[in-house]
Amino acid sequence: MMYIPNLHTDYDQCNSLWRKLSCVSHIRQYFIVLLLISLAGSASAIGSGKPATTKIYGKVTDSKTKKGFDYVTVSVLAADRDSLITGMLSESNGDFDFDNLPFGTYRVKASYEGYSPAIKKVTLSASAPEQDLGNISMQEVAHKMGEVTVTAEKAAAFSAVTVTSPIL
Repeated sequence: MMYIPNLHTDYDQCNSLWRKLSCVSHIRQYFIVLLLISLAGSASAIGSGKPATTKIYGKVTDSKTKKGFDYVTVSVLAADRDSLITGMLSESNGDFDFDNLPFGTYRVKASYEGYSPAIKKVTLSASAPEQDLGNISMQEVAHKMGEVTVTAEKAAAFSAVTVTSPIL
């Protein structure tokens, strides 16, 4: 603990001019030290205003095989609009994770060609900075085509041509 003298008493005890100047110098030093300590406290308070470490993670799986789905596009979107916050491809086993997102509500969307997109809503807060979305199952989309008619025409007949050449 730092000793801070009673400034009025110590100043009154300084009898000579030299001692009074010396006491004033000490008062300035204490003032500067207190000022630096308060500024350091303010700077650390400002630094602590940034959000805590947050994390969203999970695994994308195929609904039929129940296995991890590799290289699926996983996006984090704003909750109320389609604004992309960040995105990535899932790992070869289907795992994905997003770190250091600000607190708020998001939609996590997994998409892959030939599969219907899967969307989960998630909220990151001071009380819940980490969210495990578990398995996000993706279902294959069956593309139903309309009627297809195949027509063919018989190729024109060629007459056989015989070429003879004398044998030399």
